[in-house]
Amino acid sequence: MNENTTLCIIFWNLGIGGIQKRIRDIALDISKSKANHRVLILLRSDDKKGFSLVLQGVKNVRVLVYPHAHLTYRPPFGFFFWIAWTLARVKPAVVLTFLPPLTIALAIIRKFMFWIKYYLVFNDGVLLTNFLIIRRRQWLALWIRTCYRVADLIIAPSEAVKKDLVEHFHVAPNTIAVISNWTLFPVEHKKASLYDLIYVGRFDREKNTQSLLNLVNYMRKSNVNMRMALLGEGDLADAIHQEILRMKLTKNVIVFPFSLSVEKYLRRSKILVLPSEIEGMPNVVLEAAMCGVPSVINNFPGAQEVVIDGKTGYVTNSQGEMIRKIRQLLDNPERASRMGRKAQEYVLKHFHSAKQKQFIDALLS
Repeated sequence: MNENTTLCIIFWNLGIGGIQKRIRDIALDISKSKANHRVLILLRSDDKKGFSLVLQGVKNVRVLVYPHAHLTYRPPFGFFFWIAWTLARVKPAVVLTFLPPLTIALAIIRKFMFWIKYYLVFNDGVLLTNFLIIRRRQWLALWIRTCYRVADLIIAPSEAVKKDLVEHFHVAPNTIAVISNWTLFPVEHKKASLYDLIYVGRFDREKNTQSLLNLVNYMRKSNVNMRMALLGEGDLADAIHQEILRMKLTKNVIVFPFSLSVEKYLRRSKILVLPSEIEGMPNVVLEAAMCGVPSVINNFPGAQEVVIDGKTGYVTNSQGEMIRKIRQLLDNPERASRMGRKAQEYVLKHFHSAKQKQFIDALLS
């Protein structure tokens, strides 16, 4: 690979998630539009069901998986040493990575291997303060304050994330660029609805997925018969299946494995519901909007930047308020349809292909 034109992207895997989608989009766009550039993706493990399948055989894109991925040491020092060795061998022009453990590792590698020159970019996908609290890793805060100074550029998906970095981690504002996430979904036309509600994402604590079962159970007891699709996987998958059985919701809640064609589920749904406690810029809200589906979401920091409350969906402050807003949309299909159209227009204007171009230009310029 040409040492002057290689973008090296480092992450855990290419399974489900918004970060993985951005990696896929970046690699495919550079392969198509920038013939003199190369993309090297370094992964700790290979997810056979994810986006690595999409990138197989793509021109000028190479995916390397840590050869000892079967080892599960924590922290994964072997993976970090492999990254350092690969960077020394390839000498990329730009290195991009995500989330605190990897950004801290890359900062340390840069300090110890100072003779290797490259442009180091961190992309923070979530509000770090809340991320550390929920993951019980507050001890990482000092590391973040120290190591984030090493980056040449930090890309934040929202003003809320930038504010958090500046106020709580003392990151210099002039090193942060706010570039929102994007979706490349085309304008989709809705089909006859099979599901009243849909959730797409990981099943884990920070996504607050289990609260959706309480929501459906409450509405069922209030004589609101509904169907909800849960699309995803994660650490709480088994617990969710057990709760569905315990609460006798098998006729109301259907769980699907993650699909690379999420739009076929969104087009058959009335409302996207997102109860997450923390997010950065949730891709699924953008994707739902392109399918004409309004979103009802929890008021995490930055929520108002992705959903215009009362116009493209609702931003709620409690489960009770979320239930009320859902019922308003289910009882008024015309309002839901109007919000879906407004959401589609909003995402096309602010969160579509132009944002991907802006992100790539920030990397390669």
